[in-house]
Parts: sequence; C-alpha cells; structure tokens
Amino acid sequence: MHALLILASLLANPAPTQPVALAPADTQSQAIATSAPLVAPLIPHRPLPMPGERARLDPYGGWRDDSRQDPALLALLGEQNRWTDQQLAAQQPLEQALQAEWQAQARGESMPQEWLSEAGSQWRMEADGSLWQCSDEQAEPRQRLAARQPASGYYELASWALHPNGRWLALAEDLQGDRDYRITLLDLVDGKPLATLTHRASDLLWSLDGKTLYTIANEPRTLRPWQLWAWRDGKEQQLHQEADPAWLLSLYRTTDRRHLLLQSNNHDSAEQYLLDAGTPALLKARQAGLEYYLDTQGERVLLKSNRDGALGLYQVADLSQVAKGEWQLLWSGEERSLEKWRLFADYTVLQYRHHGDDWLDVLDGHGRLSHRLLLTEGAGTAWIQGAHDPASGQILIRRQGMAEPPHQRLLDLASGRWLPDTRASLPSPYQSERRWVVGKDGVKVPVS
Repeated sequence: MHALLILASLLANPAPTQPVALAPADTQSQAIATSAPLVAPLIPHRPLPMPGERARLDPYGGWRDDSRQDPALLALLGEQNRWTDQQLAAQQPLEQALQAEWQAQARGESMPQEWLSEAGSQWRMEADGSLWQCSDEQAEPRQRLAARQPASGYYELASWALHPNGRWLALAEDLQGDRDYRITLLDLVDGKPLATLTHRASDLLWSLDGKTLYTIANEPRTLRPWQLWAWRDGKEQQLHQEADPAWLLSLYRTTDRRHLLLQSNNHDSAEQYLLDAGTPALLKARQAGLEYYLDTQGERVLLKSNRDGALGLYQVADLSQVAKGEWQLLWSGEERSLEKWRLFADYTVLQYRHHGDDWLDVLDGHGRLSHRLLLTEGAGTAWIQGAHDPASGQILIRRQGMAEPPHQRLLDLASGRWLPDTRASLPSPYQSERRWVVGKDGVKVPVS
C-alpha cells in the first residue's frame, strides 16, 4: 500500500524535466542528497481508455493491477521506492529525534469523571455498558451493572437514562455500527429487562412524572428519526410522526430539567414542541429558514435563533411569548459564529468564533456582558468541554493546538479568571501561528 501511495503521488505530480537546484543544507545532507539522481525515474505511459459519460484516456491506466503481482509494476515500484528513500535519507536524524520526543511524552491525560445526580446518589456509565453508583463523595463507587460489551464485535453505548427512582435504567445500544439502536429497559434490582425497543434513535427521556419513557423510532431503510413513541406500563403508543422526509426528530431536556422538548429540524429550519403534559404542544410553527432552540433556567427563558440573520441569543418573558415572536435580543451573532452556549443559575456562557479565533462571552443573569475572553492564540482551538452543573460558577474549557497538547482548565465565571492548573505545563519547543491568505475574490482563509 505504501508503494502504491508513492506511485499515485508521482503520477499526480510528474517529475520535472530539468534538474532541481538543492536548497542550502548542511554538508552531510548535501552529500547524501547528491548521491542520488535529483529526478525521479520516469514512469512510462500505458494509456487506457476510461469509459463514462465523458470518456477519457488515462495515460497511466494500463498500470492498474488488482492482483498486485505484475513483475513490471513491482520492479517500477521498487525503483521508485529506492529513489524516494535516497531523497529522504538526509532527514532521518530529524525523524529519529522527533520519534524519541513523542515516545517520551505521557500517553493521554486525565479527564474529569462526569457523574449524574439522581435518586440521592451519583451515577456514571462506562463505555463498556457498566453502571457505577456512589452514595456520596467519600464513598467508593459500587458497580450496579456489569459490562454489557460483548467479547468481540461492534458495541456502542450511545446514551442512557436513569429513572428518578434509581431502579429503572434505559440504554441505547448499537451492535452493528449502523446507528439503528436497540433500547433496553432494565430493572437494576434483579437485572431483568422490562422492555426491548428496536430500530430507534439514541434519544431517551423520562417524563416529568416518571411514568413514561419517550423514544424516537427510525424510519425503515433510511433510518431517519421520524416517530415519537411513549412506553408506559409495558405498552407503547405513537404520539407524533414527522411527515417531511427532509426533517428529523430529536429529544432533550432543558437545563433546569423543568421542561421536555421534541425538536424537528432540517438543514436550516426548526420546530419545537413541549412534552410537559404528555402530548406534543407546538411552541412555534416551522418557517422556512428560521431556526430556534429553547432552553430555560429558573425564570429565564432563552432562545438561540437566526431570526435576524446570524445565530444570536434572545430572551422571552415566558413560554407563551415564543409563538408571538416578542423576543428581546441579548447577544447578536453578526460577524460571529455561535457554536455552544450553556445556562447557569446566574450566568449565560457563549462560545463562538470570530475572525478565526475562539472566544467566550459571559453574560450575567440580566443578559449584560460580564467577561469576554480570547480562548486561543496562534494556531490553537478551544471549546466548552462536557456537561456542566448549572448551580456551579465554573465552566470547563478544553484547549489544544499544533504547539500544545490537549488540556483543560476551569474558568471562574464571577471573576472571569482561570483557576490554577494542577498539572504543571512544560514550555513547548514549538511555535505556531495563524496566517491569512486572501483569495482573488477577497475571501480571507486562515492557514495554521
């Protein structure tokens, strides 16, 4: 395969007809480089007509050999590989130095464990399908469910939903890799399944009263999430179906956990329904090109929407005002690309990109700007990491770049300052920067 890639590269970039002058280099590099021809061995033409709507003649198509046994082709590849090895010999010391440096680096990094607070305990699901429970911060975690991942074959635990009583657990698992999930509802006391629901999306929501499990069924063949189903007391009932084949259904709970939302959307429009009463209640009818996404925290009712063009943040007095369109603009997305937002008891945090850089704005409870921070310098990138506790005053930011390994830090929202990093950061021997290339049409493209 390596040889075929080299050949493909040479075919795409034929060797120059004239020798290329050597760039300045140390004596050893020049000696090694000049010991080999500066021009790659020529590849003879083997024309082959290529059929299609527009037939063309491939000058090298005749070299194709699916058996990988053509003596002439193997000899040609061997010659090309020997020439390549000679040309790259001068950088072997650099390659070895880089390999040694990379091998000496610590593997991976410690990631904060995310626990769900439910039924008076802390809960965590592992990727292998095992469930762990911790009664308090000092107690040792106790395994409540053994790993469900099979010894061989594909397995994905896409999502899970624990009942408020801490006894029933719903799992969305994929054993094929096609994202056509199987929902299993388990009784954690005896480990027995209460229900198995097939051909589903990974969305799972328990109703506010805990009596109903909402799931989304996939459309046959296309696997489009298209129907809302409610499981209750061993029986299922269909509540809603998305008729437009270009639209998809999904479920989520608001930050304050007071509301359940059914969302339908296509590539540039959205429509949402409240599920609080057990049946979908339309918030605002769909409108071509209009996106809106609701979230609530206490008395604050906020919408991310592109109503005025770019995605911005709006506030309404209550849920009834969503349909009326009486929205107050809190944060404009003009010349900015809003990527993530999080609601806290006293703050709203927005992560966005502006002129190629990642920024963070912290708004107070009244929507006024408290802090604005540049998250990246040079050629790095940064984003809000994982879930968050709405009652806390901290948010986790993950950052990485071409000259810095991935790492995360906590930001104090009240002061706008970074909390001390417990892991000592070593100075990087590398330097990265972002430059802008301006096209003929005036469009600026960032290059790291």
